[in-house]
Amino acid sequence: TGDSIVTLTLHVTPAPQPAEDITVAYEATIKEGETYLFGCTPYTAEGTYTNTLSRTGVTGDSIVTLTLHVTPAPQPVEDIAVAYEATIKEGETYLFGCTPYTAEGTYTNTLSRTGVAGDSVITLTLHVTPAPQPAEDITVAYEATIKEGETYLFGCTPYTAEGTYTNTLPRIGVQGDSIIHLTLKVLDKTYGDTTATACDSLVWHGMTYYTTGEYKDTLVNVAGGDSILTLYLTLNQATVAAEPESYTGCYIVTVYGKDYMSSGTYTDTLVNAAGCDSIVTLNVTVLEATYGDTTASAFAPITWYEHTCAATGDYVHTFVGGNSHGCDSVVTLHFTLLAIPETYGDTTAAGCGAFVWYEHTCAATGDYIHTFVGGNSLGGDSVVTLHFTLLEATASEETRTECYSYEWNGETYTASGDYTFITTNAAGCDSVATLHLTINSPYVDTLKVYSYYGDRIIMINLHQINSVTGWYLSSVDNGEGYVKWYKMSGSAPAPETDELVETGYYYTLSTGEPLPAGWYYAVVDIPAVEGAPCGARGITAPYEVAGPPPAPALIPSLARPGENIRVINLDPEQETEIRIYSVEGVLLSKTTVSGEAYYTLRAAEETGFYLVELVSDSMKSTLRYIVK
Repeated sequence: TGDSIVTLTLHVTPAPQPAEDITVAYEATIKEGETYLFGCTPYTAEGTYTNTLSRTGVTGDSIVTLTLHVTPAPQPVEDIAVAYEATIKEGETYLFGCTPYTAEGTYTNTLSRTGVAGDSVITLTLHVTPAPQPAEDITVAYEATIKEGETYLFGCTPYTAEGTYTNTLPRIGVQGDSIIHLTLKVLDKTYGDTTATACDSLVWHGMTYYTTGEYKDTLVNVAGGDSILTLYLTLNQATVAAEPESYTGCYIVTVYGKDYMSSGTYTDTLVNAAGCDSIVTLNVTVLEATYGDTTASAFAPITWYEHTCAATGDYVHTFVGGNSHGCDSVVTLHFTLLAIPETYGDTTAAGCGAFVWYEHTCAATGDYIHTFVGGNSLGGDSVVTLHFTLLEATASEETRTECYSYEWNGETYTASGDYTFITTNAAGCDSVATLHLTINSPYVDTLKVYSYYGDRIIMINLHQINSVTGWYLSSVDNGEGYVKWYKMSGSAPAPETDELVETGYYYTLSTGEPLPAGWYYAVVDIPAVEGAPCGARGITAPYEVAGPPPAPALIPSLARPGENIRVINLDPEQETEIRIYSVEGVLLSKTTVSGEAYYTLRAAEETGFYLVELVSDSMKSTLRYIVK
């Protein structure tokens, strides 16, 4: 029966989005003689009606089908007043009901409510602003309640069933939407039967019924819905006795269970065979008795005549036939049992855990009472009450997955595991926080450096990086900067101060010459990408470049005939072809050497000048020796 007050903030967005038609079917109920406004058309008779509406902001239509029912007059309900504001830009049009408005002002629209006699009076305050301002979406959530069989109109959509519904409306003058969430509750009907039998009449739910029959009433159940009740009533009639009846007795005359203490004519109501009143007239004569009162008090029980007086109260003793009329003589003792007074005391305590107070275990907030029997100065009980408050600890859990490290409560963690942090909560008890941490650390600190062509090229092992990241570092584009080469200036790698000499997965000189002597290392830092959320990091072991190797030479270069001559300073990682020519250019011998840094040859038997030509992938050199 309460009002539903709905506030609508309406905004208009620039351009519609294409969408398909939306079909909505719903039912509504009006009272006979009322009018139901469907779109802009009023209806008064039962039937099925269809309305096609263009949708704001999209190209599709909203096709709404109404099934209208007409019922007897509903219970009176007050009008529902709804006030809301809307804002449009200058030059735009706002449709309020079936009327367009372009100017600022306050406008009112009165709509009949489905199934009730009250109206919905909607007041619009329209504002016009120069230009829209960007804003985020506004989300509004509210609840509404209807009775079973009623319809709730949310936006332009009717709902009859419980559920959560969402309506998105463009906002005027801003880019965001108004997202409205409705939680609809339906109050179910309940039914109940009552069978009653009464005499003459019966009052049922404020109405008096005088005849046998079947009656109905509609109330509100505990959930707020209709409660339809049926009364099956049977009425019987009372009877009246024709002649009076006479009774005589002492002190009290009891007739039909009632005690009469004085003479007179009385009327009593009994129950007849039909279960209704049977009214009789009684002539009662009460002979007088005599009465007496005695007052006494004691700290212990006493005996009075045959009565043991163990508690404060009135005790009555009757001397049967003891007065002059032959009736009873009744005496009453008003006895007070005096009690030794108790003393009381209160104690207040609070703690973070249970504790024992006397024989009580205090494990929950509450009052605990302890009695010291006979413990006060007067010999009475001493009762003390403990008002105890149990202060509880708090606990929380957090699960995180991080790359390399995570800082939590002032500590930096680099390994996966469960960590606990304990502080004191507002109650002064422990506050225990637990962190379930997973650290992904694709860090490689064992990357090797490979040298090729006599330290003319040094490069990292791409396979090791690929196995960590799950994706491939480009071997073509050498300028991404994922790998940086440094030349050490001290005894250990220090990228902050060492000389950066190259970026890319390999380092070489454009001249093709061997790298300058020194210690080199590479740092790998690959950013996170899809499939490798932590990327990869790593550092190679330092690699020493000894400098350009010494040129090949012959020892000795002056030999005797047939003497051994050694060719030194060969590259053991390459194949070197050794060709021996006479001074006239005649090829005397040809040998291929691999895996050796020197080679021994025999000098010619004939004296003279000889040429030794050395050829490999990275070198071509000509030496000479003399046989003398």
